[in-house]
Amino acid sequence: MTKKLFSIALAVVFIVAFAVSGFAFEEYEVLPDIFYDKSIDSTDQFLVKITRPEGDETTICKTYLICGNAKEDGITIQLLVENENGDLEKYVMNDGSGRSSWEVDAYSYFQKEVVLKEGPNRIRVTAYKTSEEYDLKVGENLQVNNFTVTLLNQSFKDYVNKGIVKIGDLLRSFFGK
Repeated sequence: MTKKLFSIALAVVFIVAFAVSGFAFEEYEVLPDIFYDKSIDSTDQFLVKITRPEGDETTICKTYLICGNAKEDGITIQLLVENENGDLEKYVMNDGSGRSSWEVDAYSYFQKEVVLKEGPNRIRVTAYKTSEEYDLKVGENLQVNNFTVTLLNQSFKDYVNKGIVKIGDLLRSFFGK
């Protein structure tokens, strides 16, 4: 009986140990203040080339893909978004991973989907050399890119859709179809 209890207790310990190690502890780590400093402007794209967005954009879609590719190995990309208080915070991916950052290698392509709120969405994409994460300097080993992606409200989408339908009706009547 003692062996069975010991075996069960040991199994529980192993299960808990492996389950805990599977959690993404990075979400509990505090990023350096430099990531949250809103006064920092965008730098050149020297670690990763961001292909989307190309600048500030407007969309009618509730989700938006941020895309790019790394220029060298061992780069970590961190996404931050502005919250309702105007502060930057980590953006937790909606892919079920619970992560807000990921590592890429040279020439690898990345894309991450961001869920937008109505109105302007201020997004910061940072990239840094993973091996130098404890000594980051903007423009040297830390790339910062700020974007605003504006999600138009439903009434504007309806207005555009009605306009497209009316143009289609006009063209059909003009061409007799």
